[in-house]
Amino acid sequence: MELLDVFKALSNETRLQIIQWLKNPEIHFPKPLHGDINEDGVCVSDIHKKWDCRNRPCPFTCPCCKTPD
Repeated sequence: MELLDVFKALSNETRLQIIQWLKNPEIHFPKPLHGDINEDGVCVSDIHKKWDCRNRPCPFTCPCCKTPD
């Protein structure tokens, strides 16, 4: 990955917020039923729930966040 791509990603407020959450997943996300959150990672659905797309623009491309036409 080029350095410019890294800076572009970090200049996005939404992505930066998600990165901050992922730095300390045990604080920001529910404990998984199986495994270790630090070793296995965070489920994207947990990130989606935490972001709460109802109150702000959604950074995800998913059917539940699309507005009806």
